[in-house]
Amino acid sequence: MSIKSFCRLSLIALSVFSFTGGFSPSAKAQEGWQGQNSSQVQGRAAQREKIQQIFKDLNLNEEQKKEVGQIIQKNRPKIKELRLKTFESMKQLRRVSAEDSFSEQKVRSAHKDFAGASEDLAVERARMMSQIREVLNPQQKEKLSQSVRQMEERFKQEQSKFGRGNRGRDLEELDLTGLEA
Repeated sequence: MSIKSFCRLSLIALSVFSFTGGFSPSAKAQEGWQGQNSSQVQGRAAQREKIQQIFKDLNLNEEQKKEVGQIIQKNRPKIKELRLKTFESMKQLRRVSAEDSFSEQKVRSAHKDFAGASEDLAVERARMMSQIREVLNPQQKEKLSQSVRQMEERFKQEQSKFGRGNRGRDLEELDLTGLEA
């Protein structure tokens, strides 16, 4: 399984919070996510609901629900800490990139911090998802993998629909005539 798939699976695991007695999507959406606008919050809430449906479709028995809940509870503080670290390092990278005077060293340093924080978060999420997969029977594992593949395909379609699948290429299409010094 690719790292991208593991990251998607870990997002699923984090969204199980409400399925296993954590927060409800509407409550989390009302709180807002660290500086995101309401459409981003609503998008996350909708995504969380889709992920919760995936876990409902797995038909976990009571013992599995309990075990998954314990795994999530155990990992929640570390993942929350890493999410915050990733978010803060991303903000710092944006701040440094937007400064009037360019400093390659500052940008590289900020990006290194962001990349490291993102990597740490991805590893913890993948570790937690691996623990959750151990609780599932073979049919549930296959159903989960199939659901994740379908979710990834929908994500790709949505990205291409909104033009987000071609980041960087949009710069090639800019008309910069008359802007040269």
